[in-house]
Formats: sequence, structure tokens, C-alpha cells
Amino acid sequence: MNQTSLFAGIPFHRLNVANGDFYGVYKGHTIEITQSQGDEVYQDMPKFYIVVIAPDGGSCYEAYAPEEVETLEQAVKEAIRGSGAEEPMPPEKETIDTMLGNAMSHQTALLAKGSNKERINHLLRVLSQQRVNLDKDAERWTEDDLARLSKLTDSPIEWPLWRLEHGVGYSVPEQILELVEEGILVDNSYRNDTCPQFEYCRGKYRLWVEHPDERKREFECQRFSIVDTEEEETLLETDDQGKVVMLITTQSK
Repeated sequence: MNQTSLFAGIPFHRLNVANGDFYGVYKGHTIEITQSQGDEVYQDMPKFYIVVIAPDGGSCYEAYAPEEVETLEQAVKEAIRGSGAEEPMPPEKETIDTMLGNAMSHQTALLAKGSNKERINHLLRVLSQQRVNLDKDAERWTEDDLARLSKLTDSPIEWPLWRLEHGVGYSVPEQILELVEEGILVDNSYRNDTCPQFEYCRGKYRLWVEHPDERKREFECQRFSIVDTEEEETLLETDDQGKVVMLITTQSK
């Protein structure tokens, strides 16, 4: 029988706290935290160093805690938050497949009634491709994805393509969405890409919009990048959406 112990109100297996350091297992994640003891070499660095090993043996957090983390209890909560140990398990593949089928049936029925044909035809192509790729993509689905998919079983799709393909969490800024409304940007987002993408000047330039949370980006990069698709050259990398809008506006004149 596995015995659990509480620390900061959180249950851990094999809990050990000694000399200001921490060791414990939470939901299969092994968490180790060490803290400096006033050594001059480390006095200008954050106090806690966190290492979290996922159940599959991979590292999912290995870094100093943010400077605002001042206690061991806060460091433990940061380890759980930052490693994603609290994130829910992905939905079952069979559940996703059933919901995809239901969504396609409903949208096909709407198409037969003459509702928004161009948009629904595109949606059906997207859903069909998602179904084909389900064997390798199922683990990437989240409960948010299922919530979006559920909406497609009882109403016409009104969401923009980037949200349909990548989820509302990417939160594309309003300034960029206004350029889409004005016809300057074209939303060409596709689920198998790492993030939403928009093209302009007849596809010569492409804007990539990464997730606002750096921890959820597939690569270490800034949030916005613009590339010249013909020259295969990156023209801009920035976290400043104002610079993005300025460059797009200038190039589109």
C-alpha cells in the first residue's frame, strides 16, 4: 500500500524534507528542490533550483524558480505548475473519433440546407483530415479541443480558422485580427503546424503567432515572427505586436 504524506496541503509519495531541500513524488512526477544556503557564489541567483522528472523518465522542469518564489512551499507549487503535473490526461482516441463523426454528420446536414457552404466545406475537410491523422495526433488533443468540437455538433461554425485549428488559448491579438477583417491578412492556420499562421501580399509573407505562454511553445522563440516565403528569410522576430502591425502595414501598401 502506497503511503502519502502532506506538504503545503498537497499529497506526496516518498516525501522527504531536510535541511531546506525537498524530495517527493506527485502524480508520478518526481520533484527535487534544492536551495542555496547563503553561498556568496549564488547570492545573486534565485533561491530554489527545481528538477521535475515525468512518469516516462523525461525531464519536464529543470531550472531556478522565479525570483518571486520565496519559500519552499511556493517552490513546490511552482514545480507542480511549471511541469504540467496538474494538467488533465488527454481524451481517449475513441471519444475524439466519435465526436468527430458527430460533428461531420451535423455539419453535412447544415450543408444540405444551404448554410454557409464555403465555410462548412472547409470545415468538413479539416474534420476529415483530423480523423485520418487521429492515430498519431490523439495525444495532442485536450479537453478544450473537445469543447470546441462539441459545439460543432449542434451549431454552424462561426469561429475563425486559427481558433478552430489551434484553440482559443493562442489568443491572437485584436490588432492582428483587425488586419484579417480588413483583408490585409489571410488566415491560413492548419492544425499540424505549431501555431496559427497568416499570409499577406499574395502569400509572399507569412506571420506566425505563437502561444502567449512561453512554456506552451514547441520551440524557444519570441511570440511573433514574419518570414519571406520566397527568400526563405526571417524578417522579424519580436514579442511586440505593434512592430508586427507596423511592418505588415508598410509591406502591404
